[in-house]
Amino acid sequence: IKLSTILLLASVLTGCVCFNSETGPAYLQSFEEASEGEIVPGKIGNALHISARKPGVKFLLPDGLIGQTGCVEFWAKIDGGDGRCTSTFAPQFFTLFADNNDRISMGFGTNNGHGNSGLCFRYWGLAFTASHKGCRAFPFADILKTDPAGWHHYALTWNTTGVKVDTPNKDNPPTLVCFIDGQPCLFGGNAKTFKGSFFLDQTKWRDTPITLDFSSLLRSNVGYTIDEFKLWTTDKTEFSK
Repeated sequence: IKLSTILLLASVLTGCVCFNSETGPAYLQSFEEASEGEIVPGKIGNALHISARKPGVKFLLPDGLIGQTGCVEFWAKIDGGDGRCTSTFAPQFFTLFADNNDRISMGFGTNNGHGNSGLCFRYWGLAFTASHKGCRAFPFADILKTDPAGWHHYALTWNTTGVKVDTPNKDNPPTLVCFIDGQPCLFGGNAKTFKGSFFLDQTKWRDTPITLDFSSLLRSNVGYTIDEFKLWTTDKTEFSK
């Protein structure tokens, strides 16, 4: 039975399902039983819809989920995805906040704060990058080649010693990889030059409370729907459709 659509202000929600991280995701938010937020039909069962320029929702994560290897994956659908991205957070799919800052995030925007745009993602203390050089507007179809307004699977995978994926330079693996619909499409970081001491110094935030935020503190200027949000403690590179 589908839940009625409910629109409420942001608050900490319950409803996560935690599994044995050796055999499944360490965290799953499927939105099936979420009591707050705009619950709509999703990719699988129910999903969370975030309206443009409206407060979103947030979840407090269990301790110890963010390490030197890991993966965030989810399904998302952009409102008006067959159009253009013309603003900074358009949309911001998710943000992991810790110690009062954006630590891990992914979303579309015209400015990622470092002079670039497009599909932008980061892991504070590890790597960050964006699909487009320069700050500019662009059609979502630049990145979502087929059915840009439909459902797409996104994943962000990291490993401080390098994620094992095919790249032009196989001897120098990236530390951060973005997948769309199961295919690696963007790479960040450099495993050969990466220093573990730097990582430990720059990621002390991992030992503080971490909030999973769907467009609450960084309001998206484009609405979107998100479903089946999973967090793994392994550097997952294969995804079922």
